[in-house]
Amino acid sequence: MATVSESCPSLGMKLNICELQSIDGSNRISVTDNVSNTVQDIPLDLWSCQQAILDIIAHPSEPICTGKAQYSNWYAHYLDKKIRDLYLSPLMNSTLSFIAPQFGLTGRQPDILVTCIYRCFVVIAKELDSGSTSIVIISQKLMELKHDSISSSPGQDLSQLYQFIFKGISMITMLFEVADNPAPSRLQLLLPTTKLRKTSRFKHSSIWHNLECPITDGSGGTMQMDIDHLLSHFGDLVPRTCYSTSENGQNLYDDTIIASNINFDALSKIGKLSIEWVESLSLHLELHERSSVLRLFRFPSFCALLCSRFEAPETLLSKIVSIPEPRSRSYSISATEGQYAYSSDFLIEVLCSYRLIFGQHRASYETFVKIRPSGFRDPLLETLCGKSCIKHDFYDELEAGASKNVYSASSDFPLIGRRILVLQDYMNAQNPSDLRTLWYDKRDILRWYTFWAVVVVGGVSILLSIISTVLTAVQVSQLS
Repeated sequence: MATVSESCPSLGMKLNICELQSIDGSNRISVTDNVSNTVQDIPLDLWSCQQAILDIIAHPSEPICTGKAQYSNWYAHYLDKKIRDLYLSPLMNSTLSFIAPQFGLTGRQPDILVTCIYRCFVVIAKELDSGSTSIVIISQKLMELKHDSISSSPGQDLSQLYQFIFKGISMITMLFEVADNPAPSRLQLLLPTTKLRKTSRFKHSSIWHNLECPITDGSGGTMQMDIDHLLSHFGDLVPRTCYSTSENGQNLYDDTIIASNINFDALSKIGKLSIEWVESLSLHLELHERSSVLRLFRFPSFCALLCSRFEAPETLLSKIVSIPEPRSRSYSISATEGQYAYSSDFLIEVLCSYRLIFGQHRASYETFVKIRPSGFRDPLLETLCGKSCIKHDFYDELEAGASKNVYSASSDFPLIGRRILVLQDYMNAQNPSDLRTLWYDKRDILRWYTFWAVVVVGGVSILLSIISTVLTAVQVSQLS
């Protein structure tokens, strides 16, 4: 059995990330295959905890697609960095009394405590993978990990533990971001902070309508709710699907996505939009017109890792979030696949959206280097947004089809097509107001050539007329 070891200089450590297929091509052995459903069998060491979380997310029982090891490597590095950042956060200070006694620890021992956090995350991941759980249930599982000499006090305030669990869910799933220092007895989401908006109170999202939720753990309280139900209190987590034009009487124009309308070069120069890179998958392709911002998910490697199970549409995310209403109408995918909100198809559409905005337009992918996100980087983002889509075979391996100049929202992007159409409607409403913008506006290339041909021919004609008039005037003056 081969093992991949990857150095992470920024953390000063060496991570054993994932086991690959054996030389004879058999699937790797899952750590979680030897883990029972009881919390007593949660791995004790950091490496085994990493393996257990990766097994839950990547489902190693399924065939491993080309490049899956590198996505596992990246995710393990990402999760390790986030956990070590969490260790230093105010939330960890308030949760230390729950985490340290659980494992019979005294004092703040960094390496041991990080391993303890990993063990807690394994419990959280296993509960999420079960398909139906709540924060209270997860907290009870964590309490079972306590040292024998420690027991919880009746009536003990567990709100800080609930906040820790909610933070763990966000880090494992990347569906949303959670505040590092939430208000007492509240769950709080975090929207990205830009140079122009340094305080969260003035930031808004059309997806997350509420950025906080009270912690109530009594009967019928928020902590007793399924994770899916709890998340619905914050907003519309599930993107509304695009149905085929034949199903809802929609005309063809409303279903058409024109690539030249929404490449980054046009978005920035014509639409005056800037990109806000986010760590929340649920905010991908959210247009915030008031601040002229388009939000894009910055970690496509996570999508590639989850959607590597081509024959099974269900993912860890789709077990957490369900579609709130029946989807009886067809939109180019089967009824079985349509049952899942964050299915493999959804993740593939997210990956294809990078090609739509950057990869198939030269000026756009050449500009990416100027706007790429700082901090923890994703090599796949550099590939999808910083290079031509024809210079790598990622989309061929993904079986996503060839790039097009014109797409159908209902056929090519049935799950995120509405967000793309909203973006296109915004761009269609933009009219050039000066010659510079007119020069850059190549959304309709035929109109662009026609306009500038008229300008050039008309300009030359006027110039020739002026020259002719001047020469005539000179001749007349000489004759007189």
